[in-house]
Amino acid sequence: TAPHMIDFVNRTEAGTTQTRSRAAEGRLRDANQAVGFEMRSVEGISLVVLWLLLAVATFISEDLTSISGGLLVAKGVLGFIPATLACLIGIFVGDMLLYLAGRWLGRDFVRRAPLKWFLSESDITRTAHWFDRRGMILIFVTRFFPGTRLATYFTAGILGVGLLRFSLY
Repeated sequence: TAPHMIDFVNRTEAGTTQTRSRAAEGRLRDANQAVGFEMRSVEGISLVVLWLLLAVATFISEDLTSISGGLLVAKGVLGFIPATLACLIGIFVGDMLLYLAGRWLGRDFVRRAPLKWFLSESDITRTAHWFDRRGMILIFVTRFFPGTRLATYFTAGILGVGLLRFSLY
């Protein structure tokens, strides 16, 4: 795939990549027919339902939902602001739910088997101090490494990081 990617980057930098604004009318019509139906902009209750579906879908996969939202914007089905807000709010709520699950279970959760076999009380205390000093950086970095958010946010809740502080991070 590398030659194709390099070719695409070179054409993009040279300004010769085909874009929607420069596409022929027939090409746009063909692109809409490729999905088997013409996609139209949503409004009213359809907009609310689509917005809620996007927000809830972030609980399953933030990355794929954000890409899907971008594709809906590119197709003109959904506006940029509603798609962005749906993804942003869904991601924020999902992150807070992970944190609150850890907070609800608390440190007692790691003091029970099987976790107590791997984590000592000193490990937990040391991690809490480390998180106090570097929590903001850790949470920022986990945004760019899929698969690390669940563990990080859940641990922040277990360690008792303040709700306001965590939500600001």
